[in-house]
Amino acid sequence: MDHPAITAQQTHRLDCYLAKMLFQTTIYHLWREKNARRHHQVWITTEQMKKRIDRAIRNRHLSLWYKFDHKLGGLMQRWMHHTI
Repeated sequence: MDHPAITAQQTHRLDCYLAKMLFQTTIYHLWREKNARRHHQVWITTEQMKKRIDRAIRNRHLSLWYKFDHKLGGLMQRWMHHTI
C-alpha cells in the first residue's frame, strides 16, 4: 500500500524512473552474460539473472539515501510494491 503522501504524479515519476533503471540494469546484465558465454564462463539461469537484476537495483536504491521528501524519496518503497 502506498504512503498517503505519495501523489499520483509522484507515483508516475517514480514508475518512469524505475522503468528506466530496470531497462538499463537489464541491458548491462545481459551484456555481461553474453560476454561470459562468449568467453566460456559459467552460464546463469533466467531465475539467477532476475535475482541479480533485482539485487543490483535494490543496492542502487540503498546507496542513494534519498529522504522521503526528495522527489525520488519513495523509490525503494515503489520498487518493493512492484516486485513483491
